[in-house]
Amino acid sequence: MTVLYGDLFDYPLTVDEIHRYLVAPSDRRDVLDEALQSLAERTLSVGDGWVCLRGRESTIATRERRRQMAAGRWSQARRFGRWLSRIPFLRMVAVCGSQAMENGDEDGDIDLFLITAPGRLWLVQSLTMIFRRAGRWLGVELCPNFLVTTEALQLEERNLYTAREVAQVMPLWGEEAYDAFHTANGWVRSFLPQFEGADRRRFLQPRPRRGSTAALEWLLGGVVGDSLDRTVHRLLLTYYRWRLRRHGWDRTQIERSYRRDRQTVITGGFSAAVARRFVERGARYFVGVISADELERCFFGAAEPVDDRDKSRVEPDPLYAGILATRYGGGQ
Repeated sequence: MTVLYGDLFDYPLTVDEIHRYLVAPSDRRDVLDEALQSLAERTLSVGDGWVCLRGRESTIATRERRRQMAAGRWSQARRFGRWLSRIPFLRMVAVCGSQAMENGDEDGDIDLFLITAPGRLWLVQSLTMIFRRAGRWLGVELCPNFLVTTEALQLEERNLYTAREVAQVMPLWGEEAYDAFHTANGWVRSFLPQFEGADRRRFLQPRPRRGSTAALEWLLGGVVGDSLDRTVHRLLLTYYRWRLRRHGWDRTQIERSYRRDRQTVITGGFSAAVARRFVERGARYFVGVISADELERCFFGAAEPVDDRDKSRVEPDPLYAGILATRYGGGQ
């Protein structure tokens, strides 16, 4: 099931990565090696340091090609991360999404995950969008698509997709906030028992000290900053309601995604689409070996099979389902 999840994104794994992201406890590498050799005779392709589903060996070349493209984006991400250090009330800048796993294609962007001080998220968001436009002028596509305050670090949605997204975050600076984020989301280990994030810190640097940033935080640290943040939030929420209605999203969905303390992707983004593909592809590849109920329990962390009410709650949004199929359609 661990290899299956990677395959949804055309992403074969090394043995070390399988152990890191394994969806079951295993402190014995020899047992893991034996299991891989056993499955190599039936469902998995194992060789040359890679593990993938049988018939999906072409994804090895895909991953290597995407890794080479991602290498150039890291220097861009780190440069813009330093630029963003000038923004007051910002506590962490990290890369998430496909770039964090070095799995974006030619049109891949750099998704950003930001942590802000309480009550200042929308000031930070609006200033970040100015830097985003500057990046576009220089040919860099930045996408700050997830922001939370230090008082809203615990994520509400808990499933395998969200756990992997948390685990894969690559911080550029803001180590204290990064550690607090992982502490607040300790539930991730119920999905990824072996996960340790040492490899995720390789680009982590101290935040540059800037007197101008400290001065702005002092100036906007009281009621003036509170009022300004509320006003910016209200104006942007009005704008998003107008802009996003053409996608069929209603007012409740938009307001749930653009809160005072959190900006998230509407309807959970790719989560529900990944859930459906995980179950459907697993049932096809592992027929008679792993049941749909087992796949659902793996993905949702439920002790019992997911009932119809839960399934309807995570119905894939057509927009994100379409994007997922377009970007990672090789195994459909």
